[in-house]
Amino acid sequence: MMESLSGGGAGILIKYLREEFQRSFMDELVPGILHNFANPLNGIMGRSRLLQRRLDDSFEKTIPPTGRLIDDFSKIRSDVELIVRGGDQLFDQFTIVAEKFQRLNDYREKGINLSEFLEREIAFFQFYLDFKHKVCKQINLDHDIPEIIGVPAVYSLGLSAVIRHAILSMADSEIKQLDVATSLEGDSVSVVVGNTGCIRTDERMTALRRAVGVAAYGVSERQDADILAWAFALLKESNVHIEVEDSGGVNKIALKIPCRRDQ
Repeated sequence: MMESLSGGGAGILIKYLREEFQRSFMDELVPGILHNFANPLNGIMGRSRLLQRRLDDSFEKTIPPTGRLIDDFSKIRSDVELIVRGGDQLFDQFTIVAEKFQRLNDYREKGINLSEFLEREIAFFQFYLDFKHKVCKQINLDHDIPEIIGVPAVYSLGLSAVIRHAILSMADSEIKQLDVATSLEGDSVSVVVGNTGCIRTDERMTALRRAVGVAAYGVSERQDADILAWAFALLKESNVHIEVEDSGGVNKIALKIPCRRDQ
C-alpha cells in the first residue's frame, strides 16, 4: 500500500500534506501539546507532594510504631520520594521544552539576559543524544552582564543555528568539545561559541567570512555554511557584530551585541 502511495499524484499529495502539517507543528501543535500536558503533570506533582506530607503525618500519629510497621513506612516513604523526585525531573524537562517554544513564538522586543538565555538554549540541546553523551561542554556564562534589547525568536533561532553548526563541525572529530562564553566588553555583550571540529581550510574560512559579510544569502543546498549565513543575516538585522576565527585549534564564532542603554 505504501509503495503504491509513494509515487504519482498520491505521492505529491502526501508530500504537500506533510509539509502543511510541519508548518503547523511549531506554531500551533506543539504549544497545544505542551499546554495539555501541563495540567495533568501539575496534578501529579501536587498530589505526590501531598501524599508525601500525609504519609509523614500518619507515621508520626502512629503510637507506638512497631518494628514491622516502621519498615513498611520506610519502604512506602522511599517509594513516594522517588515518585516526587521523578515528577520534579519530568517537570524540569517539560519546562525546558515549553520555554524553548515560547521563545520561538515570542516576537516582542524586550530586555534579554543572554547568559540566562543561552543557558536555557543549551539545556534544550540536551535532547540531542549525541550532544548530551558525546560532546564535552565548557560553559562559562557571566550572569551579571547587562541586558540587551532583542526579539527572543530571533535570538533563539540565530543562536541555535550557531550552536548546531558547532556540533555538526565536530561530527568526525576525535575530540568533541563545545565552548560557550559570555562577557561584557565595553558597551557590548560578547558571546563566543567555539568547537574542536575539523580544521577549516582557507576555502572554508572564505565561505564562512562571506556568510558574515552578506546581508541576504540565496542558496540551493542546505550546507552548514549556508545555515550560518541565514543565521548571521538574521542576527545582523538586530545590529549584531559577527566574527569568525581559528584560535589554538578551536574554531570560534564571536558575536557582539550592544547593551541596553537605559540600564
